[in-house]
Parts: sequence; C-alpha cells; structure tokens
Amino acid sequence: MFFSGFVSIYLINFLTASKLLKEYAEEVEIKQLEAMESLGSSKFIIYKNAILSNLKPQVVSIYFLTLESSIRGASVLGFSRSRWNRSKIVARAESFEV
Repeated sequence: MFFSGFVSIYLINFLTASKLLKEYAEEVEIKQLEAMESLGSSKFIIYKNAILSNLKPQVVSIYFLTLESSIRGASVLGFSRSRWNRSKIVARAESFEV
C-alpha cells in the first residue's frame, strides 16, 4: 500500500512538473536566442544564459507547487488508510463480542 501510494504521488508530481516546465520553456523569447546565436555563442552558452536564467524563478515555483501537492496527497492518502484500518479493527472487535 505504501509503495503504490509513493509511486502514484511521484508520477503525478513528475508529470505535472515536466508539463509546467515545458510550457515555461516555450515562453522564452526567441529574440534572446537569436541575439546570442548571432554573437557566435555555443549552444551550451545559449542554453545557460538565455534559457536557464529565464527559468530559475519558475523552477522554484514548480518545486514549491509540487511539494505542496505531495504533502496534500500524502495526508489524504494517510487519512484514508488510517480510516480503513479503524473500520477493519472495529469490525473485528464486533465479531468477538459475546
């Protein structure tokens, strides 16, 4: 039960973060890329200065968004599991009554 909950939370957060990061990367202005390319910069320098510098605030934002989502998902998952255990214990206790 714990492993399946971990995997589901991990996949949801990973896919959400990758989708958001892809959308933010598409919003990078092409003029910046063209300007750096016209100066003769290598692909690595273009990636480092034009793309990553624009994505740093969004990466931090996505990190906290997924962290909050993970905490909320884990608390809901833990609450439902504890509720399931309580109902199972109560049912067993009722079956032992004389």
